[in-house]
Amino acid sequence: MYTLKNIMNFFSIPERTIRRHLKLGLLKGSKIGGVWKFTNFDIERYTNNKSISDLMTKTSIDRLNDYTRGFIKHKNDICITFNSKQLPDSSVHKITNFINQFQHPFYFHISNNIKNRTLIFIGHIEDSLSLINLLKEYVNE
Repeated sequence: MYTLKNIMNFFSIPERTIRRHLKLGLLKGSKIGGVWKFTNFDIERYTNNKSISDLMTKTSIDRLNDYTRGFIKHKNDICITFNSKQLPDSSVHKITNFINQFQHPFYFHISNNIKNRTLIFIGHIEDSLSLINLLKEYVNE
């Protein structure tokens, strides 16, 4: 289960926008003890929506452009892009859950196109190295 803050970090979307998406029915979740909780299915359904997917693609492009121009919040961040022709949903969940454990601020996006997945990560050097070690198992020699 993921929280509202997790969703904000995953997609770099402000809380107000996420709450508007909840109100409009673009994002579904459950309130448990007054706290929004989201399942993997809720997130998949959200990211499969074309307007949300287009927004995330634009946000990713903007983030990469900002990074390459030096407009980044944390000066020691590292950018990783990873492309895979065959990365099943189960692997995406494993990677997402792994990244969600990081304690430093980060930006993360993974495309929904199952035929050619693109992962973008901008974050702390220690987290980046951990992610690279995890991604090694998905590299076809």
